Amino acid sequence: MGPDRLIEHASPAQYPHDNFRSQSVVRGRKRFVRWANVATHLLVLGHGASTNMRHATLQAIADRLNAQQGWFERIEIAGPGFINLTLSGEAIVRMAAAMFDDPRLGVDLPERADRVAIDYGSPNLAKEMHIGHLRSTIIGDAIVRILRFAGHEVLIQNHIGDWGTPFGMLLENLIDKGWDQAGDHSLSDLNRLYEEARARFDAEPAFAERSRQRVVRLQGGDAESLAFWKRLIAESCGHMNEVFRRLGFRV
Repeated sequence: MGPDRLIEHASPAQYPHDNFRSQSVVRGRKRFVRWANVATHLLVLGHGASTNMRHATLQAIADRLNAQQGWFERIEIAGPGFINLTLSGEAIVRMAAAMFDDPRLGVDLPERADRVAIDYGSPNLAKEMHIGHLRSTIIGDAIVRILRFAGHEVLIQNHIGDWGTPFGMLLENLIDKGWDQAGDHSLSDLNRLYEEARARFDAEPAFAERSRQRVVRLQGGDAESLAFWKRLIAESCGHMNEVFRRLGFRV
């Protein structure tokens, strides 16, 4: 029995005041006891009781906890509604040892597993990832690991599609430059070309209009546009997957 259960069993059904006795077991044990916040809940339930009655209730809980040998180094009633508990070193070592001997570290599987979708990473196509993408991926991967360990089904989402105007201006610039799809290119090349396309888009109205139309053609299934698009997807995914592999991410 851990300290949470000790606290639960130390919250008796027979309280010194009727207001505690009528509500505490039904409400307190389901919600508050789990977080070892029994005393605060008792204060709420005991609204209208005298100060002496509230103190007597807290003292009764403290006395029951004091009777449990090997768990608490110190038990103190700390004002209205609070009991401060200090675990003993022996109890901490005992609980840690039990966790280390358990493959699940004391974490029970849920009665019913949830299905959870986690969307993270989502780098931009044809661009090197920046810290925002890495931060999202690190946080997302941590959440995925925690939920899976907790026994839930996790669906990983990593949306990398980019059909907007910025992608259209990059495609149009690549086509204007006669970029060889079969050549050996890197994302650093694409970054440079993207910056060049951005400058042209802002300075050349005709190029800006062709870029917008390129997006329309890409969305309409234009063969030339799709071929460039698929090549850029392959280049981008190769880069991001190498980064994910090095960091051990499960994307």
